[in-house]
Amino acid sequence: MFIACYRDRGNPQLKPQLCTAALVLVLLLSLSVYSVLAATYLNDNLWRAANDGNLHEVEACIAGGVDINSRNYIGETATLFASENGHTDIVAKLIAAGADVNNQAGGGYTALMLASQNGHGEIVDHLLAAGAKVNSQATGGVTALIVAAQNGHTHIVERLIKGRADIDEHNDTGATAIMLAAQNGHTDIVTELINAGANVNKRTQTGVTALIVAAQNGYLEIVKCLISAGANINCYINNYRTPLTLAAQNGHAEIVAILIAAGADVD
Repeated sequence: MFIACYRDRGNPQLKPQLCTAALVLVLLLSLSVYSVLAATYLNDNLWRAANDGNLHEVEACIAGGVDINSRNYIGETATLFASENGHTDIVAKLIAAGADVNNQAGGGYTALMLASQNGHGEIVDHLLAAGAKVNSQATGGVTALIVAAQNGHTHIVERLIKGRADIDEHNDTGATAIMLAAQNGHTDIVTELINAGANVNKRTQTGVTALIVAAQNGYLEIVKCLISAGANINCYINNYRTPLTLAAQNGHAEIVAILIAAGADVD
């Protein structure tokens, strides 16, 4: 930066004072810019180390006073990076150093959601023990339980239920954890949710239920579980298709037989 010092023709004595003030301003601005750049560099080191699983570098950053809760341009922190990628030791280290386990990045997702989505059970344990909010919602109404059930992580679902997750919470379309587990054929998770008291007759905005998607996709054991748990076998979606008609249309003969035996309306 270049600052010219002009002579005040009316008062030549002002020249030294003006130059001194200008130089001080330049120095202060330079120090401010340097501080920002230095902090950004150190934060980048921490985020990269947490993302890559470099525990030694994370420890060095913590020892050097780096802000462990610093956020990148979309709000992600070191804890989010480590949780998403399964670096348990780093998550534990960050928590011990005072990491905010409830930080929500852009889109609203949390470390617990990312760990749950990717099946990192020990990290889920650490986060819950540190006070992670189990029912936080991201954009679209997504919760940790919803993504764990959708992706088939039974051990995570068990942990979240013990952590008092709302088992009937739904996303913005009305889909619940049991619906998503049924849709994707995760029998053990459907059973776990039923045992925890999940409402098997919850409906989405278009009328979809867990039984409808299980029958449509041919998941025989899930259909049996849902019927045993009291699922309405004659429920229907907006175009009046039922579990029976959907199973028949998709060639799932055993499911058709079970539904008829259970009293499904064949008219």
